[in-house]
Amino acid sequence: MGSTPPITFGGLSSNLPVNDIITKLMDVERRPITLMQQQKQKLSAESAQYDVSRTRLVTLQGSIKKLAVSSILESDPFQSKTATSSDTSAVSVSVGDSATPQTVTLKVNSLATATKATSQNQIGRLLTGSNLLSDVSQRTIRSGNFTVYVNGTANTIAVNDSDTFDDVLGRIDAISGIDSATVDGTGKLNLAFANGTQVKLGSNADTSNFLSVAYLDTGVATSTSITSSNATNTLNLSADISDNSAARLQTAVTAGSTFKIGTASFDTSGKSIIDLLDEINSATEANVVAVYNTAANKLELTNKTTGSTNIYLEDTSGNFLSAMGLIVGGNSTAGQTLGSNADFLLNGAQFYSTSNTVTESVSGLTGVTLNLTGTNTTAATISIARNNAPLKESAKKFVDDFNKVISFIDQQTDAETGVIRNRSTLVNLRNQLRSLVSKSVSGLSEYNSLPLVGISTGAPNESTSGSASTTLQFTETTFDKALANNREEVEQLFKGSGGIFTQLKSLVDAALFDDPTDVKDGIFAASASSITAKQKNLDDSIKRTEARLTAKEAQLRSQFAMMDKLTSQYQSQGTAISGLAAQLRANR
Repeated sequence: MGSTPPITFGGLSSNLPVNDIITKLMDVERRPITLMQQQKQKLSAESAQYDVSRTRLVTLQGSIKKLAVSSILESDPFQSKTATSSDTSAVSVSVGDSATPQTVTLKVNSLATATKATSQNQIGRLLTGSNLLSDVSQRTIRSGNFTVYVNGTANTIAVNDSDTFDDVLGRIDAISGIDSATVDGTGKLNLAFANGTQVKLGSNADTSNFLSVAYLDTGVATSTSITSSNATNTLNLSADISDNSAARLQTAVTAGSTFKIGTASFDTSGKSIIDLLDEINSATEANVVAVYNTAANKLELTNKTTGSTNIYLEDTSGNFLSAMGLIVGGNSTAGQTLGSNADFLLNGAQFYSTSNTVTESVSGLTGVTLNLTGTNTTAATISIARNNAPLKESAKKFVDDFNKVISFIDQQTDAETGVIRNRSTLVNLRNQLRSLVSKSVSGLSEYNSLPLVGISTGAPNESTSGSASTTLQFTETTFDKALANNREEVEQLFKGSGGIFTQLKSLVDAALFDDPTDVKDGIFAASASSITAKQKNLDDSIKRTEARLTAKEAQLRSQFAMMDKLTSQYQSQGTAISGLAAQLRANR
């Protein structure tokens, strides 16, 4: 737009509406700019529709590529296979595109198991009567009470954090009918009573979990005693392992001990058992799962891979693994139970595998993975067959994407209503796409065109005045029949060197080609470049015209100002002459 004109007072002498006159004159002069702005808006609308057309064609490109190109990065719908097992409790099956359709039998005699290393002694210090309740750090004992029934009479025993186990056992011992309540040398609690005395522990009114933590709620009962089902220990998993007064280990760990599991190295400095377990489980090179078994009071290492392979253990300095009972007298395999290999019969032939996931390198079944999950007495039947579902889904998607592209191009290039009706590039692309989907492929005898396999525009009908529809249709029954009769020829029709989808891919790829380093552009890149150039030319023209009109408006205002000045002079002269004439008449 031109610059804002200065404030003027038009026609003071001439009484003419100068500003209105100049505005109307300039409106006429600005008509070319208005037309150029309208052209810019039209070009922007065309660009937007080209973008939508390109987006839809990119989607179609993906559908075409699925049916035209075999890639190691994507599954080939023509080669897709499916597998079933008659006994999924023993074996499940997964297959790749390279699998061969066939039926095999599989009998699983035994599964592969993993090697496990277990502490050969309890590692945490066992409970004694002098220990505080709070010394059992792994399972916190709540303050409160619990109930001991003797011959049906309820006796409430109170406990709190400051108690020792002897304190609590003394209260139980004081109950009439209880002969003794002690901690034995194995860390278990024992209640003794006379034969014929009925002793029951716990009620739903208890507020302390003492019986549970001491394993008395699951205790072993005889006619004269109740003994904890497991030993209680005082190991502190969170304490620095080199501070044995805090960690409370059976065997103290030498400060700064280092050790190896597998090829992974570890240092105990400043760490607790929990810290070390986390490090071991995070170390890929260790290749084990490490846990502390609270009930057994032992460390357990389980190999992450199955098979009869030992876990490598070494105290490189100090005695950590020895203190944990994983190495005994220098023997690092003393606590290890070797895993076993899977044993199975495939079509009656004996096979062994270190893993329950049996790949083709073991079974010889190309593209087949057998997942052994259990044993069976009757061999399972495994069937591998072609899977047409992905291929049909790909064909349906192509038809849908093709119709969306054609419909949009038809709409946008419509001679009367289309936004880009004067552009032949999209019309030519549409015509080429339509031509290819009905084209025949030479060298094929039975299925040489898409309509013969169920991808067609359908039969002529009354709604289209006797002509076939321009919308593709997919007839699944025809497609299934063609695949059953001659799958290889259908594949050649689709993706052979002269196949329909091979040609469609070349056409669409060329239309979408856009490489700034290459002088050859696809229709969309070329159109975008052309539209951008036209918009720039229009901007330049508008800018030049605006400058010219600014000068033109200034010239008009100068001319009207001069005219007004002359009019004022003429009016002054006329006034003077009229006064002189009046004076002359008076002097007669």
